[in-house]
Amino acid sequence: MSDASTLMPPQLALHFACDPTRRTFLARQFVTSPFFLTQPFILTTHGQGCPP
Repeated sequence: MSDASTLMPPQLALHFACDPTRRTFLARQFVTSPFFLTQPFILTTHGQGCPP
């Protein structure tokens, strides 16, 4: 049994990248329990985050 002072807060780390066709996708993900990520993410519009 652990008390509230020893519990870790939820953590989330996301890394987005661009594929050769300039689509943004979720390249790496990390999330602590009780959360989870299940759906792949691809942004098909050409945003400013992907260089030409």
